[in-house]
Amino acid sequence: MPSPNAFHPRTHFRQRAAERGFTLEQAETCVRSPDKKRRQGKGEEGGFIEVFQKTFEARTLFIVAEVKGAACSLITGYWQ
Repeated sequence: MPSPNAFHPRTHFRQRAAERGFTLEQAETCVRSPDKKRRQGKGEEGGFIEVFQKTFEARTLFIVAEVKGAACSLITGYWQ
């Protein structure tokens, strides 16, 4: 399945990104070319909720998003 190319941050995504210190560009990179990803189930908009994981300079970013076709609704993200 091709990676999403249309990203739509949900209501609190930008706020969470600012609080947790990651950028929208990092989130998009994480979704487009993850090191790992896990499918969590169906989402509210008919897509699949997935958790994407990518390492940036010794820290791992996790992005939770709903993916439906080429569209991706960014839900939240966090570092670990």
